[in-house]
Amino acid sequence: MKIIIVLYFIHALFAATTDKDFEKWEKILLKEVSVYEQKDPKKVYWIYLAAARELTLFHYDQKASKYFEKSLEINPSSLDKTEIYVQLVNLNRENKKKIQNYLVALEKWWVEHPQESNPGLQDWLKLMKGYSQGKTPFKETPGYFKTWAKEERVKELVGEKKIGEAFGLLSPYGLEKKDINSKIQYDLFASAVQGKTVRKFFCEEALKKEPQSVTWSLRICRYLLSWKEGTKSKETLDSIRDQLKEESVQRMYYLEVLNKL
Repeated sequence: MKIIIVLYFIHALFAATTDKDFEKWEKILLKEVSVYEQKDPKKVYWIYLAAARELTLFHYDQKASKYFEKSLEINPSSLDKTEIYVQLVNLNRENKKKIQNYLVALEKWWVEHPQESNPGLQDWLKLMKGYSQGKTPFKETPGYFKTWAKEERVKELVGEKKIGEAFGLLSPYGLEKKDINSKIQYDLFASAVQGKTVRKFFCEEALKKEPQSVTWSLRICRYLLSWKEGTKSKETLDSIRDQLKEESVQRMYYLEVLNKL
Protein backbone atom coordinates (compact mmCIF):
# COMPACT_ATOMS: atom_id res chain seq x y z
CA MET A 1 0.00 0.00 0.00
CA LYS A 2 2.84 2.43 0.89
CA ILE A 3 4.50 1.85 -2.51
CA ILE A 4 1.22 2.52 -4.33
CA ILE A 5 0.75 5.78 -2.44
CA VAL A 6 4.31 6.94 -3.18
CA LEU A 7 3.97 6.16 -6.91
CA TYR A 8 0.61 7.91 -7.00
CA PHE A 9 2.07 11.07 -5.48
CA ILE A 10 5.10 10.98 -7.80
CA HIS A 11 2.79 10.88 -10.79
CA ALA A 12 0.73 13.78 -9.43
CA LEU A 13 3.82 15.84 -8.65
CA PHE A 14 5.22 15.45 -12.15
CA ALA A 15 2.08 17.18 -13.40
CA ALA A 16 2.12 19.89 -10.72
CA THR A 17 3.74 22.94 -12.28
CA THR A 18 1.61 25.83 -10.99
CA ASP A 19 0.00 26.85 -7.71
CA LYS A 20 -3.35 25.60 -8.99
CA ASP A 21 -1.78 22.24 -9.87
CA PHE A 22 -0.46 22.00 -6.33
CA GLU A 23 -3.87 22.81 -4.93
CA LYS A 24 -5.26 19.89 -6.92
CA TRP A 25 -2.43 17.66 -5.72
CA GLU A 26 -3.06 18.59 -2.10
CA LYS A 27 -6.77 17.88 -2.48
CA ILE A 28 -5.89 14.37 -3.67
CA LEU A 29 -3.60 13.92 -0.69
CA LEU A 30 -6.08 15.23 1.87
CA LYS A 31 -8.84 13.09 0.42
CA GLU A 32 -6.59 10.06 0.90
CA VAL A 33 -5.89 11.18 4.46
CA SER A 34 -9.59 11.58 5.28
CA VAL A 35 -10.20 7.92 4.41
CA TYR A 36 -7.76 6.68 7.07
CA GLU A 37 -7.62 9.54 9.59
CA GLN A 38 -9.80 7.88 12.23
CA LYS A 39 -9.26 4.20 11.59
CA ASP A 40 -5.54 3.99 10.75
CA PRO A 41 -3.29 6.88 11.91
CA LYS A 42 -0.19 4.91 10.95
CA LYS A 43 -1.30 4.91 7.31
CA VAL A 44 -1.87 8.67 7.48
CA TYR A 45 1.66 8.99 8.80
CA TRP A 46 2.99 7.10 5.76
CA ILE A 47 0.94 9.23 3.37
CA TYR A 48 2.36 12.44 4.84
CA LEU A 49 5.89 11.04 4.91
CA ALA A 50 5.66 9.85 1.29
CA ALA A 51 4.41 13.27 0.22
CA ALA A 52 7.20 15.06 2.11
CA ARG A 53 9.89 12.82 0.63
CA GLU A 54 8.69 13.41 -2.92
CA LEU A 55 8.44 17.17 -2.39
CA THR A 56 12.10 17.24 -1.36
CA LEU A 57 13.04 15.50 -4.62
CA PHE A 58 11.33 18.31 -6.54
CA HIS A 59 12.95 20.99 -4.33
CA TYR A 60 9.69 22.26 -2.88
CA ASP A 61 11.34 22.75 0.49
CA GLN A 62 8.66 24.78 2.23
CA LYS A 63 5.90 22.36 1.32
CA ALA A 64 8.10 19.38 2.16
CA SER A 65 8.80 20.86 5.59
CA LYS A 66 5.05 21.28 6.13
CA TYR A 67 4.37 17.60 5.48
CA PHE A 68 7.30 16.36 7.53
CA GLU A 69 5.84 18.43 10.39
CA LYS A 70 2.43 16.83 9.82
CA SER A 71 3.92 13.34 9.92
CA LEU A 72 5.77 14.26 13.10
CA GLU A 73 2.54 15.33 14.78
CA ILE A 74 0.95 11.91 14.34
CA ASN A 75 4.05 9.75 14.29
CA PRO A 76 3.20 6.51 16.16
CA SER A 77 5.60 5.87 19.03
CA SER A 78 6.74 2.64 17.40
CA LEU A 79 8.23 4.48 14.39
CA ASP A 80 11.64 6.14 14.22
CA LYS A 81 11.53 9.95 14.14
CA THR A 82 15.17 10.37 13.08
CA GLU A 83 14.53 10.83 9.37
CA ILE A 84 11.90 13.50 10.00
CA TYR A 85 14.08 15.60 12.30
CA VAL A 86 17.12 15.28 10.01
CA GLN A 87 15.06 16.35 7.00
CA LEU A 88 13.52 19.28 8.89
CA VAL A 89 16.99 20.50 9.85
CA ASN A 90 18.23 20.19 6.27
CA LEU A 91 15.18 21.94 4.83
CA ASN A 92 15.35 24.85 7.28
CA ARG A 93 19.07 25.57 7.42
CA GLU A 94 18.57 29.29 6.90
CA ASN A 95 16.41 29.51 10.05
CA LYS A 96 18.95 28.69 12.74
CA LYS A 97 16.52 29.28 15.62
CA LYS A 98 14.10 26.77 14.14
CA ILE A 99 16.73 24.09 13.57
CA GLN A 100 17.99 24.53 17.14
CA ASN A 101 14.55 23.40 18.29
CA TYR A 102 14.60 20.41 15.93
CA LEU A 103 18.07 19.42 17.14
CA VAL A 104 16.98 19.57 20.79
CA ALA A 105 13.97 17.38 19.97
CA LEU A 106 16.13 14.92 18.01
CA GLU A 107 18.68 14.69 20.81
CA LYS A 108 15.89 14.00 23.28
CA TRP A 109 14.52 11.32 20.94
CA TRP A 110 17.91 9.60 20.77
CA VAL A 111 18.25 9.68 24.56
CA GLU A 112 14.91 7.89 24.79
CA HIS A 113 15.65 5.57 21.85
CA PRO A 114 19.47 5.05 21.78
CA GLN A 115 19.10 2.15 19.36
CA GLU A 116 18.09 4.64 16.62
CA SER A 117 21.35 6.58 16.80
CA ASN A 118 24.89 5.77 15.58
CA PRO A 119 28.31 7.48 15.59
CA GLY A 120 27.76 9.01 12.14
CA LEU A 121 24.49 10.60 13.21
CA GLN A 122 26.09 11.86 16.42
CA ASP A 123 28.83 13.51 14.35
CA TRP A 124 26.14 15.15 12.23
CA LEU A 125 24.33 16.35 15.37
CA LYS A 126 27.49 18.00 16.74
CA LEU A 127 28.12 19.62 13.36
CA MET A 128 24.62 21.04 13.06
CA LYS A 129 24.52 22.23 16.68
CA GLY A 130 27.69 24.23 16.02
CA TYR A 131 26.29 25.52 12.74
CA SER A 132 23.02 26.62 14.40
CA GLN A 133 25.10 28.72 16.81
CA GLY A 134 27.19 30.27 14.03
CA LYS A 135 30.25 28.23 15.03
CA THR A 136 30.45 25.33 12.59
CA PRO A 137 33.10 22.94 14.01
CA PHE A 138 35.17 22.63 10.84
CA LYS A 139 38.33 21.13 12.35
CA GLU A 140 36.53 18.51 14.42
CA THR A 141 34.24 17.38 11.61
CA PRO A 142 34.86 13.97 9.94
CA GLY A 143 35.78 13.82 6.25
CA TYR A 144 32.32 13.04 4.93
CA PHE A 145 30.94 16.30 6.36
CA LYS A 146 34.11 18.38 6.14
CA THR A 147 33.57 20.04 2.75
CA TRP A 148 30.18 21.44 3.75
CA ALA A 149 31.43 22.38 7.23
CA LYS A 150 34.40 24.29 5.78
CA GLU A 151 32.15 26.23 3.40
CA GLU A 152 29.82 27.20 6.23
CA ARG A 153 32.70 28.20 8.49
CA VAL A 154 34.16 30.39 5.73
CA LYS A 155 30.77 32.09 5.39
CA GLU A 156 30.53 32.59 9.16
CA LEU A 157 33.99 34.14 9.33
CA VAL A 158 33.11 36.58 6.56
CA GLY A 159 30.04 37.56 8.58
CA GLU A 160 32.36 38.14 11.55
CA LYS A 161 34.57 40.39 9.36
CA LYS A 162 37.43 37.86 9.61
CA ILE A 163 38.24 37.49 5.93
CA GLY A 164 41.89 36.66 6.67
CA GLU A 165 40.86 33.72 8.87
CA ALA A 166 38.41 32.58 6.21
CA PHE A 167 41.20 32.68 3.62
CA GLY A 168 43.31 30.55 5.96
CA LEU A 169 40.81 27.70 5.58
CA LEU A 170 41.28 27.65 1.81
CA SER A 171 44.18 25.93 0.09
CA PRO A 172 45.76 26.46 -3.35
CA TYR A 173 47.23 22.94 -3.42
CA GLY A 174 45.77 20.88 -6.24
CA LEU A 175 43.44 23.73 -7.15
CA GLU A 176 44.33 23.48 -10.85
CA LYS A 177 42.39 20.20 -11.01
CA LYS A 178 39.35 21.41 -9.07
CA ASP A 179 36.14 22.96 -10.41
CA ILE A 180 35.82 26.61 -11.38
CA ASN A 181 33.76 27.43 -8.28
CA SER A 182 36.61 26.34 -6.00
CA LYS A 183 39.07 28.37 -8.08
CA ILE A 184 37.03 31.55 -8.02
CA GLN A 185 36.51 31.26 -4.26
CA TYR A 186 40.26 31.06 -3.69
CA ASP A 187 40.99 33.87 -6.16
CA LEU A 188 38.43 36.11 -4.50
CA PHE A 189 39.73 35.64 -0.96
CA ALA A 190 43.36 35.85 -2.08
CA SER A 191 42.58 39.21 -3.69
CA ALA A 192 40.93 40.51 -0.53
CA VAL A 193 43.87 39.45 1.63
CA GLN A 194 46.86 40.06 -0.67
CA GLY A 195 45.49 43.00 -2.61
CA LYS A 196 46.95 43.58 -6.07
CA THR A 197 50.10 41.69 -5.11
CA VAL A 198 48.24 38.43 -5.85
CA ARG A 199 50.37 36.72 -8.50
CA LYS A 200 47.93 34.49 -10.36
CA PHE A 201 44.26 33.83 -10.73
CA PHE A 202 43.34 30.16 -11.00
CA CYS A 203 40.16 31.12 -12.84
CA GLU A 204 42.00 32.85 -15.68
CA GLU A 205 42.61 29.70 -17.73
CA ALA A 206 38.90 28.90 -17.80
CA LEU A 207 38.12 32.48 -18.83
CA LYS A 208 40.57 32.26 -21.72
CA LYS A 209 38.74 29.18 -22.97
CA GLU A 210 35.32 30.85 -22.65
CA PRO A 211 35.95 34.61 -22.91
CA GLN A 212 32.28 35.39 -23.60
CA SER A 213 30.92 33.31 -20.73
CA VAL A 214 28.22 34.93 -18.62
CA THR A 215 28.33 32.45 -15.74
CA TRP A 216 28.57 34.15 -12.36
CA SER A 217 31.94 32.52 -11.66
CA LEU A 218 33.63 33.80 -14.82
CA ARG A 219 31.99 37.19 -14.45
CA ILE A 220 33.64 37.46 -11.04
CA CYS A 221 36.90 36.29 -12.62
CA ARG A 222 36.60 39.01 -15.27
CA TYR A 223 35.89 41.58 -12.54
CA LEU A 224 38.98 40.48 -10.55
CA LEU A 225 41.27 40.73 -13.59
CA SER A 226 40.10 44.26 -14.35
CA TRP A 227 40.48 45.20 -10.67
CA LYS A 228 44.09 43.96 -10.61
CA GLU A 229 44.93 45.72 -13.87
CA GLY A 230 43.32 48.93 -12.68
CA THR A 231 40.93 49.08 -15.62
CA LYS A 232 37.16 49.53 -15.65
CA SER A 233 35.34 46.20 -15.81
CA LYS A 234 32.27 45.66 -17.92
CA GLU A 235 30.98 43.64 -14.97
CA THR A 236 29.35 45.43 -12.06
CA LEU A 237 28.80 44.40 -8.48
CA ASP A 238 25.08 44.95 -8.92
CA SER A 239 24.88 42.56 -11.89
CA ILE A 240 26.98 39.95 -10.07
CA ARG A 241 24.76 40.32 -7.00
CA ASP A 242 21.61 39.81 -9.05
CA GLN A 243 22.99 36.69 -10.73
CA LEU A 244 24.21 35.15 -7.47
CA LYS A 245 20.82 35.82 -5.88
CA GLU A 246 19.15 34.04 -8.78
CA GLU A 247 21.57 31.15 -9.34
CA SER A 248 23.72 30.62 -6.23
CA VAL A 249 22.17 32.32 -3.23
CA GLN A 250 24.41 30.39 -0.81
CA ARG A 251 27.34 32.40 -2.20
CA MET A 252 25.84 35.84 -1.69
CA TYR A 253 28.51 36.42 0.96
CA TYR A 254 31.02 36.76 -1.91
CA LEU A 255 29.65 40.29 -2.34
CA GLU A 256 30.96 41.21 1.10
CA VAL A 257 34.43 40.11 0.00
CA LEU A 258 34.20 41.86 -3.36
CA ASN A 259 33.26 45.06 -1.56
CA LYS A 260 36.54 44.88 0.35
CA LEU A 261 38.65 45.16 -2.82
